[in-house]
Amino acid sequence: MSEISSNLFTFKASLSRGNRKKSGGFRSDGATYFEAVAEVLDKATEEIYITDWWLSPEIYLKRPTVHGHYWQLDYILKRKAVARPSRRERLGAERDREEGTNMAER
Repeated sequence: MSEISSNLFTFKASLSRGNRKKSGGFRSDGATYFEAVAEVLDKATEEIYITDWWLSPEIYLKRPTVHGHYWQLDYILKRKAVARPSRRERLGAERDREEGTNMAER
């Protein structure tokens, strides 16, 4: 079936592999989407932007929860905040880039 047909009680969709590759993937349930979000957040190195009108920080992004709270959104954000260098270190690194020097050499 190449067409999408839906009504109040059923949803059927046939998606080709080519379509999934072009758009980054179609997801029919939230589990795979939130798992992908968890992976991206875990790999973030600089900034995380979240826009939502009603966000629950206690949401588990990966299920089943075999690692306790590890994949809970607020715990992921806390890990990222702790791992982030201090503002002073970031400003020093920016100044060094502008001046073309390295603080370690001083």
